[in-house]
Amino acid sequence: EFFAERLIIPIFSHSGKVIAFAGRTLKNDSSLTKYVNSPESSLFKKNSTLYGFYQARETILKEKRVVIVEGYFDVISLHQIGVKNTVAPMGTSLTENHVKIVKRYTENPILMFDGDSAGRKAAIRSSGLFLQRGIEPLVVQLPQGEDPDSMVREKESSLKELLAFPQDFINWVVEKLKSLNEVEKIPFL
Repeated sequence: EFFAERLIIPIFSHSGKVIAFAGRTLKNDSSLTKYVNSPESSLFKKNSTLYGFYQARETILKEKRVVIVEGYFDVISLHQIGVKNTVAPMGTSLTENHVKIVKRYTENPILMFDGDSAGRKAAIRSSGLFLQRGIEPLVVQLPQGEDPDSMVREKESSLKELLAFPQDFINWVVEKLKSLNEVEKIPFL
C-alpha cells in the first residue's frame, strides 16, 4: 500500500543492483506527497546514492563530466535524448557524500537545477560543497519556470544549447546578481 496509485521507479545501487523504489503519485492532488521512497536501509542511504549513477558511470568516465539535476524524471528525460552522464540526488539536496562520489569519477560537475529561486539556491549550496573539495562546478541556468524534463519535452534544442555552454560558478553568480534588482537579490542569496 505504501506505493499505491504511484508510478514505481527502481533505484539502482552504484554497482547495478535494485536497492529501493521511488513512487510518484498519479493523482493531481496537492494533499498527497508527490514522491515517496523506500525507507532507508543498510543497502539504501539517500545521502550517498545518486539516482542514475549506475547507468551514467561509463559515460561520466568517458566524457569526464557529470550533469547533476534535481529529479528522477530529469535524469530519465536527459538519458533519452543522449545526455547519459546525468544523475540526481535521492529526494534530498546534494550532500558531501554525493560530492565525494562524483569527485572519484570526475572533477567536472555541471549543475542544472530548476529555473526558479529554489533551483538557484540549490546551485549555490551545491557549489559550496564542491568548492570545499577544490572543484569549481559549472552551472546551466534554465529559464524561469523550466526544469530539465520540461525543457526536453518542449525545448530540446534550447536545452542542448544551454548544456553546450555551461558557465563557471563564479561567473554565473556575478552575472546573475547583476541582473537582479535589490528585492530579487534577497531570495537569491
